[in-house]
Amino acid sequence: MSSKGHILIADDEQSLRLVLDTVLSKDGYEVDTAENGIQALEMVKSREYETVILDICMPQMDGLQAFSEIHKIKPNLPIILMTTYGSGQDAVEAMKRGAFEYIMKPFNVEQVKFYVARAIRMKRLTCEVEQLFQKVKILNQNKKEF
Repeated sequence: MSSKGHILIADDEQSLRLVLDTVLSKDGYEVDTAENGIQALEMVKSREYETVILDICMPQMDGLQAFSEIHKIKPNLPIILMTTYGSGQDAVEAMKRGAFEYIMKPFNVEQVKFYVARAIRMKRLTCEVEQLFQKVKILNQNKKEF
């Protein structure tokens, strides 16, 4: 069976990583996990993901720092932020900075699955548009040469 998409989950709570890994793996996704922002950033640099789920409150490098660093190197990678201690203003600020979605803990697993599917669909469409743009660019260059 082929994967529905490749996801990275970064959270310092092992039990939460395990729950999300189990649920999303059973749903057909390939899932990697990280226990902090530094590890998540290194994994994003070395592997291709279609979405990342980042907890905001983590040791060493928190989710917002990791989000900023990941967003710099992979601006089209949809990142879902989650937190226990958020507010509506935090959610608005995260979205302004480019977050794909913002989830409050405790969350409904179906909600997470919905956001993951939507993020991956958007990532794939973005890649498709970029590929088509490159093909059009090449066709236009070839047309000018004739």
